Amino acid sequence: YSLSYIPFARSMVSKVLMACFDTEF
Repeated sequence: YSLSYIPFARSMVSKVLMACFDTEF
């Protein structure tokens, strides 16, 4: 469960961070 959830969570976090950086800069 956690092994399949961690990569998904990481991808979501990276997408959010990239979106924030894209709008901020």
